[in-house]
Amino acid sequence: MTIAADACDARTVRAEAQPGPPRWFQHGPVHCALDFNLANVTLIETNGGYVAIDCGPSTETAAEVQRQFLDRSGSDRLHAIIYTHSHPDHIRGASAWHQSETPIWAQAGFAAELALQNKLPAAYMRRAAKQFGAGLPADIVPHNGIGPRLDLGVEAAAPILYPTDTFDDFAALDHGDLHLQLHAAPGETHDHLFVWIPELKLLHAGDNFYRAFPNLYSIRGVAPRPVERWIASLDAMRRLSPAPECLILGHTEPIVGADRIAQVLTDYRDAIAFVHDSVVRGINDHKAPEQLVAEIQLPPRLARQPFLAEHYGTVRGAVRGIYDGYLGWFDGQAAHLDPLPRRDLAERLAPRLGGRVGMLEALQAALDQGDLPWAEWLGDHLLALDPRDKQAAELLAQTETRLADAEPNPLMHSWRLSDAAELRGQFHPPKKPKVRAATIAHVPIDTLISVFPSRVNPVRSARVNLSIGFDLTDSDRRYTFTIRQGVGEVAPQLLPGANLTIRTTEAELKRVLIAGEVTPLSRDFWRSLKFDVAGPAVLKPFHVLRHLARFASCMIKA
Repeated sequence: MTIAADACDARTVRAEAQPGPPRWFQHGPVHCALDFNLANVTLIETNGGYVAIDCGPSTETAAEVQRQFLDRSGSDRLHAIIYTHSHPDHIRGASAWHQSETPIWAQAGFAAELALQNKLPAAYMRRAAKQFGAGLPADIVPHNGIGPRLDLGVEAAAPILYPTDTFDDFAALDHGDLHLQLHAAPGETHDHLFVWIPELKLLHAGDNFYRAFPNLYSIRGVAPRPVERWIASLDAMRRLSPAPECLILGHTEPIVGADRIAQVLTDYRDAIAFVHDSVVRGINDHKAPEQLVAEIQLPPRLARQPFLAEHYGTVRGAVRGIYDGYLGWFDGQAAHLDPLPRRDLAERLAPRLGGRVGMLEALQAALDQGDLPWAEWLGDHLLALDPRDKQAAELLAQTETRLADAEPNPLMHSWRLSDAAELRGQFHPPKKPKVRAATIAHVPIDTLISVFPSRVNPVRSARVNLSIGFDLTDSDRRYTFTIRQGVGEVAPQLLPGANLTIRTTEAELKRVLIAGEVTPLSRDFWRSLKFDVAGPAVLKPFHVLRHLARFASCMIKA
């Protein structure tokens, strides 16, 4: 098939994933707001109020959904919020919904999942921007495969509301005549759950099912997803009794009809199981990842199902992710234990390819002939030789643009276009929102302090030995953070010999030191924090500021 034909087919596949306008789906007392943003919001009328399942990606989206729901139902009393899982597109709008004393329910692993995101904020934000095309014009990336283009809103640093109530395996919420069952269901995340309402024969699957091949590995970067447990979660949904007659999803259109739901859930789990088991068989046959990627395809009966089209996840991405989850980066070939760095390889090959000029000519010829993988390899290695080579960058940008045009998967399409824009200096991802005290007010202090070691700058702290204690008087929590010549350590107690001990409340520590909303030159700073430090009392402020300055100089700004 020609590149032009590939591109035409790819555009057709991407167009098939185009979502509709914002609209509502209703099944009895259940209202689902579809395509207002990337993720759906589900609202269940009961007992003179309603329960919200997921809250949308932004406070702006949540406010609009809330306004329309009030017009539809007249209901404004929120009984509870249920998070199906911890992904931002399902929880960021919660502060717009939350009312005083409203319980928020989630599976017990929720905080641990968010702690991982908190550890890698810069990486996740930039990679997510490329995956979702956030640094590109909306007319170039109009949607993200399973919903409209992700929009976190202007208030991207809105407070993250953590659950007030969690459960391990099962919880039951009774509201009026409805009994909402929450079942732990690992899959898209480890903390995932599904909601089953037997009186309505209604199942909310969250992100464990949507109308696309599942994202068993996300190119934005993710720890290995629990694929076998995902299959088990789908099996648990299939075995509900009575059989579900309405299937609500975290993304894409709901599905109605018991027979239809049973069939799609079965086919979905079979697709995941087929890919997983094929990788396991291949590993035991000593096959390398690239061989498995080339060999493993869904069987025809599954491949032709529209809800398994690669509009979000891909089979090739799933194969690589499952392999890595079992065996890690090493494929068993000794030649791959310590591969030549790209720059070394480029320096050795360049003379054999005619130097820079010869490589550029070969790159242009590959572009002209439609040999895009070879063009991409040449461009990548030319930039390994000289990252400032503008001619190579432009040719590689042209290559990525043409590869994107031939890519049916919307996320990989967005990533290639993002890289092309970046090569041209035209990639402008959203700026990291300023973290305010309100943003992190509900974040557990353990989560915030646990990332201190990874924020240590090993160069600036190479000769530093410093210990700072934190005595949090309202929660009775104590920590000591030690910088030991380039390495950070957090101890969950006050250790003797600290250079400085800070006594305050959790809220004030977040406001004054972590969010940095108060300067050490203000009276508020000295009122909010109390210090123990060795030395004469008259010199105490000097010693406090000296230790804090050393601490700040050793840390990488988040």
